[in-house]
Amino acid sequence: MVTFELEKIQSLIQKTGLDGWLLYDFRGSNNIALKILQIPNDKISSRRYFYYIPSNGNPIKIDNAIEAGNLDYLPSDKIIYVSYNSLLECLNKVLKNSKNIAMEYSPDNAIPYVSKVDAGTVELIRSIGVEVKSSADIISYFTSVWSDNQFEENKPVAKALTDMVHNSFQYIHKKYQMDLH
Repeated sequence: MVTFELEKIQSLIQKTGLDGWLLYDFRGSNNIALKILQIPNDKISSRRYFYYIPSNGNPIKIDNAIEAGNLDYLPSDKIIYVSYNSLLECLNKVLKNSKNIAMEYSPDNAIPYVSKVDAGTVELIRSIGVEVKSSADIISYFTSVWSDNQFEENKPVAKALTDMVHNSFQYIHKKYQMDLH
């Protein structure tokens, strides 16, 4: 069962001051989108798709007609495109009220792990009149924050490491005192 955390994502988008988050993938090129959208590993996609999560309201998926059901498990409205021109129409419609959005983009490729959307796609979104910002801050909440369970699991490891450091310094102290006498 997919547990897509829409409310959490929208809360994070609001905190960043953005209008939304546009997740994009083409043939598995954006592993971050795959993870956030919880796309099964065995799902093969040969067409590009977009999944727009506005800061408020219902998400919208933009699917190619050939693979129109790939994202049906996610909460959203659906728009289908059949050609490049119809894709442009869909993007214009979906993003018409957005001024700035997050995508898996890193200015100057400063964080290469985040740069998953190709330059042409970023240029396409900018040509619509939307500023593309990095989704790095939003992503970090899903990839860099431990759950309560992970935190609890790592307490014994932290204690063991602390004990090792303490014991090492005790050994050094004893060894150093012995050498002085």
